[in-house]
Amino acid sequence: MAFSKSKLYADEYQKLCGFTRAFGHEARLLILDQLCLEGRCTVEELNRDQPISQGALSDHLKILREEHMVFWEERYPYIYYSPNVEQIMLAKKMLKVFFGRIIPGKKGKKKPHSRKA
Repeated sequence: MAFSKSKLYADEYQKLCGFTRAFGHEARLLILDQLCLEGRCTVEELNRDQPISQGALSDHLKILREEHMVFWEERYPYIYYSPNVEQIMLAKKMLKVFFGRIIPGKKGKKKPHSRKA
């Protein structure tokens, strides 16, 4: 049976990949944008501004939950979502550090991590 080798990479790279997965689709960016501007929203409220079906929206919300970019609370008959601002700020910080490190001509480059310590 095959298994994922992603756990063999440094925690930093695993975290960065999770962030890029969360930011990797227009629908998820719009969801995060809407939540940060409006605050807590139901799925129905989020779907109002999306050009996709509610089922597809739920799939994108699942990815955002898996990557801890949103909080969610079930209160029958609705599910409420709100942005995880701490996680979003961590993503911003880690991506800035990563891109600062790989931009050509930057001083103080660190050697990339190849394996988990």
